[in-house]
Amino acid sequence: EQASGISSSKNCCDIEIHGSEDFLLVLDCCDLCVLKVEEVDVAVVPGIEKCTSSAKLMDASKDPRNLQNRIVHELVTLPTNNWREQLQCYKHCSQAPACGELLFMTGTWSLEIRKAGIKLPEDFPRAIRIWYKTKPEGQSLSWTTDQSDRSCVYTVGSPINNRALFPCQEPPVAMSTWQATVRADACFVVLMSGENVAEPAESEKGVLSWFYYVTMPMPASTFAIAVGCWAEVKRKSYETDVLKNDGLSSKGDVRLLEKACGHTPYPCRFQDPITSAQVIIP
Repeated sequence: EQASGISSSKNCCDIEIHGSEDFLLVLDCCDLCVLKVEEVDVAVVPGIEKCTSSAKLMDASKDPRNLQNRIVHELVTLPTNNWREQLQCYKHCSQAPACGELLFMTGTWSLEIRKAGIKLPEDFPRAIRIWYKTKPEGQSLSWTTDQSDRSCVYTVGSPINNRALFPCQEPPVAMSTWQATVRADACFVVLMSGENVAEPAESEKGVLSWFYYVTMPMPASTFAIAVGCWAEVKRKSYETDVLKNDGLSSKGDVRLLEKACGHTPYPCRFQDPITSAQVIIP
C-alpha cells in the first residue's frame, strides 16, 4: 500500500514535475501508513529562550524560518550537562502547534519528504511531525498473546529492525536521542528501552500514561518496546547479594568512583556511586 500527502497549494503532478528541484529528506520505513507530515512551530514554545542564546536568536528573528531552525540548532548543541533542560525542551517542542503541511510520498522502503521551494538542506525545517499508523503485517512488531491468552505486543529481532515501527534513519552511524509517551489500558504494563524507570500516571479513567527517554544518541535499531500484562519477578539470590555487598567489591568498582568513564561526553549512569553496588547491571 502506498500513501501520499500534499499541501493545500500543490497536487500530485507538481510533486512529479517539480519535486526534483527541491531538497529531499529520505527516511527509512516499511509497512507504515503515513497520514500527514507537518512542520512544527518551535518558536512559540513557552520558555524556549531559556535553552537558547538570545543574541543568536535576535539575529535570526527577522526571518521566521531561520528563527525556528536556529532554535532547534541551539537545542541540539546544548552542553551534555544541560541534558535535563534539553529533554524538557524537546518534550515541549513535540507538543507545539504545526505551521504548515509538507509534501511526502511513501515507497516500499522509504518516506520522502520535501517542502515546496526549499532547495538547500540548511533551509529545510529542522522540526517536523509525522502522523502515521503501523500495519499488522509489519515485521518490526509481534502482535500475539501470552501464556494466559492475554493480548501483548513487542518488538522482535527482525531483519528490517524498526523500519515498520517508525520512520527513521536506519544506518547505525545515524544516531539520535528519543523520548516516548505511551498510553495503554490500566491492565497493561509498558516496558521500553530507556534511561529511566517509568512511573505510570493516569491520563484518563482506566488509561495509564508511560514516559520513557534516552538522552544519549543511539541507533534506531536499539529502540525496543513491550506492552502486555507483565508481572515482575525478582530473583531472591540477587536480593541477598545486594544486602551483603553494601560496599565496593573490586578494584573495578573503585575505578568507577575515582574517575569518570573514558567515553565521549554524555549522561552516564556509571558515574553514580549507587551503580558500584549493583551485581546485575541492566
